[in-house]
Amino acid sequence: MIFALIVLLPILAVALWWFYKFSPIDAEKRLVRLYNNAVLLAGVLICTGLTLRLREMLADTPDRAWWPVLSAIAALLVLPLWLAVCGVVRNLLVFRSGQGSG
Repeated sequence: MIFALIVLLPILAVALWWFYKFSPIDAEKRLVRLYNNAVLLAGVLICTGLTLRLREMLADTPDRAWWPVLSAIAALLVLPLWLAVCGVVRNLLVFRSGQGSG
């Protein structure tokens, strides 16, 4: 668990930094902020749902004491991936610049 935290917490920090640092600068700031906050809220909700599901799945098993550890590791895996995918979608599809290739 300690090793997973040592590895995954910096990955989450870099993902959060990347997600906010590379927001489109030529788009309307209010819409970008709304998108960023909605993505972050959706990521937290996904991790909450994952945690509740893991707790339910492990409730009647010998591993029931491990659900907090497993849900923390899962959240630290899912949230950076979610931010990376939504950041790419934001920059390439939602708020792409008007500069075309022709």
